[in-house]
Amino acid sequence: MILSYYKKLTPFAIALISLAGCSKENSDPASILKMKVWVPYQVEILTIDSNRVVVTDKSTGAQKETDAVLKSDTIYLVSTCQQNSLYQFKANGVQTITDACYSNSMDYNTTWSITQTKQMFFSQFVTGLATVTGSLSEINSSQFVFNSIRNMNGYGSSVDANGNQVSTFDILTFTTILTFKSR
Repeated sequence: MILSYYKKLTPFAIALISLAGCSKENSDPASILKMKVWVPYQVEILTIDSNRVVVTDKSTGAQKETDAVLKSDTIYLVSTCQQNSLYQFKANGVQTITDACYSNSMDYNTTWSITQTKQMFFSQFVTGLATVTGSLSEINSSQFVFNSIRNMNGYGSSVDANGNQVSTFDILTFTTILTFKSR
């Protein structure tokens, strides 16, 4: 048997649950991107340079290995004109960028796409006119954060002044993190 006190609260509880369900933000990344106009805000570039040098003694064949890792992290706010440039993600994979960095504020039409796993492909001017591919690490109605990772490998082989074989292996990893705010 339900007490009369709880009977009076039941309509209030149903209304509260209904309101909470309606106010839930759409979690589909494509829908969030399409419902807002976006402006670039911040760029972060993480660089990791891993280097291995192996020297092989010509007489004994013994190898001496040296490893070094250099890490750097740079964060900057984009310029005022870039913060006034508009990025619109539209239906059917159409993207429009209104570039405010030039006196004639040109519109550029290009393409974009996003998967259910938040892998994204779009064009941007923040790091130079470039198409970027990566993933969304965060998205809501006020901002989205995009990550792009590039690797570059380098190999080398030479002989030092003593006739020893010197082999080098270098891996550069660049992670670019772009933050856009909604307008």
